[in-house]
Amino acid sequence: MKPLQRICAGWFATLPIISMLGCASRPDEALKLAQTAMEEAKQEQAADFATADWKSAQKAWDDAQAALARQSYSEAAALLTTCRSRFEKARNISKAKRGDVRKEISLMQSTVNARFSVLKDHISKFKLSGKTQKELSQSCQDVETAIDKFNSEALNDQLIQAKSSGQAALEKLNQVEKRVGSLTKGPAV
Repeated sequence: MKPLQRICAGWFATLPIISMLGCASRPDEALKLAQTAMEEAKQEQAADFATADWKSAQKAWDDAQAALARQSYSEAAALLTTCRSRFEKARNISKAKRGDVRKEISLMQSTVNARFSVLKDHISKFKLSGKTQKELSQSCQDVETAIDKFNSEALNDQLIQAKSSGQAALEKLNQVEKRVGSLTKGPAV
């Protein structure tokens, strides 16, 4: 064999090996890790508490899915690694923010429950007309319903809804306290 033929034969013999090395296999492990990170972020309600980071991670996830569909496995692997780290970041941010909101809700619960108890005690000390008594009784029931909703949402870890419901309960409580203050000719409770 001539030297040129040997070089060409060697080249053609190694070409299939080189082309096989360029083909990546399906990144199943990276996919599993990214899915786990996404589920953990969902559990921490990252879509609500770390919205921008969640959207960024979701975009990388969608891009990775498209790359998988095209069987572009090396691109998919890189995108899955990116989305995994972004989901983890969203999870961590969300976890911290949720902790802060839980503290805020806990304080709000203590405040609402204590003020409502004082309000009911204050109302019971005064002799009010039947009509006024009925009006205040209905108002107190409305406040109690709002407080129950607030407490239930907080208990069920529906933090966004609980915060909103807590603010609504405080608003109703403020209105009833002012009304009681005006009826009893004293300061609002």
